[in-house]
Amino acid sequence: MGGWRHNYPGGQTYGMIPSIGLPGMIGLNLAKEAGVKIDEKAYQLGLRFFRDGQAEMGFTTYAAIVPDRKAPESINPEKLAAGMLYSRNGCRAKAAILFSLEGDTRIAHLNSLYTAFAYNNCHEGHGSNFFNGLWTPLGASLHSKAAFIHFMNKHYWYRDLKRMYNHVSFPANSSPSVGHDLALVVPRKRLRILGAPRSVFAAKAPAQLAPALKAYYARDYKRAEALIGALLAGSELPGAMRPQAIQLQRAARELSKSIASDIARVEGLIKAGKPYEASLDLPQLQAVMPEGDAKLVTIEKAVAAADAKLVETDRRRYLELQKSLAFNIGKPKAKPDAEEGWGSLTTLAILDRRAKTKNGLTDGDQVSRWRVKTIEAINQAPKGWEDEKFDDSGWGETALPISWHLNHTFLGRTDFMVDNPKAIKALRVSCNPYRQLNVVVYINGHIVAKFNNCENVGGWVDGELPPAALKHLRKGRNTLAFSTTHDWRWSTRSGVKNGGFGITLDARKKD
Repeated sequence: MGGWRHNYPGGQTYGMIPSIGLPGMIGLNLAKEAGVKIDEKAYQLGLRFFRDGQAEMGFTTYAAIVPDRKAPESINPEKLAAGMLYSRNGCRAKAAILFSLEGDTRIAHLNSLYTAFAYNNCHEGHGSNFFNGLWTPLGASLHSKAAFIHFMNKHYWYRDLKRMYNHVSFPANSSPSVGHDLALVVPRKRLRILGAPRSVFAAKAPAQLAPALKAYYARDYKRAEALIGALLAGSELPGAMRPQAIQLQRAARELSKSIASDIARVEGLIKAGKPYEASLDLPQLQAVMPEGDAKLVTIEKAVAAADAKLVETDRRRYLELQKSLAFNIGKPKAKPDAEEGWGSLTTLAILDRRAKTKNGLTDGDQVSRWRVKTIEAINQAPKGWEDEKFDDSGWGETALPISWHLNHTFLGRTDFMVDNPKAIKALRVSCNPYRQLNVVVYINGHIVAKFNNCENVGGWVDGELPPAALKHLRKGRNTLAFSTTHDWRWSTRSGVKNGGFGITLDARKKD
């Protein structure tokens, strides 16, 4: 909890720490639920402090002296209609979440009511406005689904201004962080504070699920799945337990499938004379399979009996394979146009401030034309979009570099010509990967590069592809495709950074 005071100048007007103490209490609640031993006396003292005269009255305080409230704060109808109620820097929302976890729906309902109608009053708050932006939408989601939709629909103007206009904001210290986007995944209910049910693996699981859990912990996943299946098929399982039962059933099923897949892989490696690579999977199999399992014992014996020379040969082969697949990012040299004979198979539109630092820049008809599509997430990508035969005629067309909506995924496809693939010695990807997430690059439908979260890399960088990428080139027309998501809008308070995202495929010819 960190103590009951800010230890910050301000006297009794700024003494208690509900803004920090409430998340601390939520953390203690979740830890206790997970079976972690906590100081129960301190936790109950915290609950009493935040409940009595505060959360029970729809109120939280920053003062050292808690007011003796006898009734909730009255609601001004005009402020409610304008979305101008106050969440008290997110404190009412956090109180709603804490007492919802405690099962006190009356307190949670009252506090979430205030936050649901604070959608136009989330632009001021301490801590760079972090608490207000993070917690207030989550508090609104507890009131009802309709209340949350209403809140977000009315609040988007603020979120969009904050995230899309050069990261300049008002007040100046209240720029959003990634935490502000947690509200966007509320409908998924994957976290307890977003409405997910209590985990079946938490402490004090329902008695009805105990036999299936016992089988699961004994690593008998098929029996666990069968027991849960019988419960779900019957009518004796209370509705509140069904999400927990489904969670256990899914976990058991996924582990069974994963083990079967790994067993088949390891058996194939042993058969192929690759005992070292097979041995790498043993620890994870031993961690989840029953001790003495017949298939596991057979694999353990086969790995242990392998010839030492064969194991060493396979070890060297495996390490060389890993080395050949490495995608090493390095900054370009001062004069990339003359760098070891590299030339670009795809091109970018010229930007003056970068014209002398990047190879492949051109203008006019020489600029590569890309077919592009923006989606919310990669799982919405059309099937086979990266393949050279995919029909992208319905997509937009543009040149790179380009920018797009924050936290959306961008798909790009372009064609390039190769006269003689055998004359190419090496390939590399050149791009500006700043704040790019899950970048995947394809040549003719085959993955040739992956990289992620390069937030500390500024400017253009080059990454040489493994030699295996060369085999995907063909004479004549080829297709380069990539997907990427960004969490930055290529801008700072001093101006545009990098001018947008661009990428080229470079080639170096043989001597």
